[in-house]
Amino acid sequence: MAETTGGNALRSTDGLPRTSSPRRPPKARGPPAPPLLCGGSASGDTTGNPSVLGTAAGEDILPFRVSRRGTVTFSTCGGANWDTLLRIVERRTDGTPGAEIVSRDDSCGLRSSLEHRLHPGDYFLVIEGYGHNEGAYTVSVDCAGGAQLTSTTAPACPGPGYE
Repeated sequence: MAETTGGNALRSTDGLPRTSSPRRPPKARGPPAPPLLCGGSASGDTTGNPSVLGTAAGEDILPFRVSRRGTVTFSTCGGANWDTLLRIVERRTDGTPGAEIVSRDDSCGLRSSLEHRLHPGDYFLVIEGYGHNEGAYTVSVDCAGGAQLTSTTAPACPGPGYE
């Protein structure tokens, strides 16, 4: 979970810095990513995106909804050729990111696979790079233990740097 350390700076339990302000000029958002659904995938590119929640690297912040409790796995293992890092954060009722639930780095070489049991609710998947790494990705979504993901009409993360 993230904790405030003063001003806009945030740090999580893994010690990586978090920031609530962008480090580069705003990037126009492309078309919305397809919904994150069990057995599906989503593709994007973090290159040049602002860093709103995570490391210094640009990030994509994708909404998803868990409608039935179970284990959800997100993976960039077969879908990126750069050092990825994945996070799941709560989505507050106002649509902004809340507390970090879990993060994972370097599960399959320098790429990441994150598996976590989630309760029904709205979340964001943060796809970013370790350090300053950015690039194109495909993230796969798998569900087990009864988990069910349903479409959400929530936009990708609103926030500073995303116009």
